[in-house]
Amino acid sequence: MLNGPFILNEISSINLILLVIFEVIAIISLLYFQQNLEFFGGVQEKETKNEENKTKNVQREIKTKEKVILTTKIQKVINQKVIMIMYKAISNVEKETKNVMNATVNAEKEIKIEGKEMKKKELVSIDEEKEVL
Repeated sequence: MLNGPFILNEISSINLILLVIFEVIAIISLLYFQQNLEFFGGVQEKETKNEENKTKNVQREIKTKEKVILTTKIQKVINQKVIMIMYKAISNVEKETKNVMNATVNAEKEIKIEGKEMKKKELVSIDEEKEVL
């Protein structure tokens, strides 16, 4: 009978030692698992940041393209306005040229008329001089 409780005590102490060993293994496993989670969490954070950066880059590209499109549209409108202004200027120059040409023609007609009148006066004065002589 003396051996019986001693054996139970020995089994209990072996169980206790095994329990402690399993708890240590469990704690080590949990720590390892936690490190892996943190590692994979870090990887996932990096991937998330990469995706965010890609999204930001795409947004920047879109904004740049929108600015280029807007600038192109503005340039087209400006070009159209310049063409219209040039057309009006050319039209005004054509009108002024016609006015100058008409004025020149009228001035030539007046000069011819005055020249005829001067010739008549000269002829009249020559005739008068002949009569006086």
